[in-house]
Amino acid sequence: RERLVGVLQAGTGTSGGERVLHLLPLDPRMPSCQVSPTSVKGLPAELVAEAAAKEVQTRTLMSARVVDWPVNSPSPVVELRASLGQAGEIESETAAILEMEGVRAEPFSPEVLACLPRGWSISEEDVKERRDFRSARVFSIDPPTAKDLDDALSIEPLAGGGFRVGVH
Repeated sequence: RERLVGVLQAGTGTSGGERVLHLLPLDPRMPSCQVSPTSVKGLPAELVAEAAAKEVQTRTLMSARVVDWPVNSPSPVVELRASLGQAGEIESETAAILEMEGVRAEPFSPEVLACLPRGWSISEEDVKERRDFRSARVFSIDPPTAKDLDDALSIEPLAGGGFRVGVH
């Protein structure tokens, strides 16, 4: 996998003068990963201490990428990319899901925006004749190979409990 998210845990011993750290991926299909010595060198002391602690209240979610997986090793070597925040916090967990799935959350680049048609907008007639779902979280369920994105769902909590699922 190109993208991994997990928490750090101290290993035993040192490598290149630095403490050995492991990344325990959130993806249960991935084994424990050895953090590259260069990544360990650049870590803030608080994260190294958190990894070494036997018991901590919260762990920091870390983004990483596999840089090597030696043939005779059960563990890939990873390079740390970024701290995503504390496990259990909605913003951090959302960032972790986006990172693991390769979803880019940054705004579109000027080059992408330049490809959009100029002056396009939704007409008042369309607004009057259609239900407005712009405030709803609607997501495609089309497969990645789809040529048109025409199958979608939405979900919203109801005041009395339960959920409304929209098929679009």
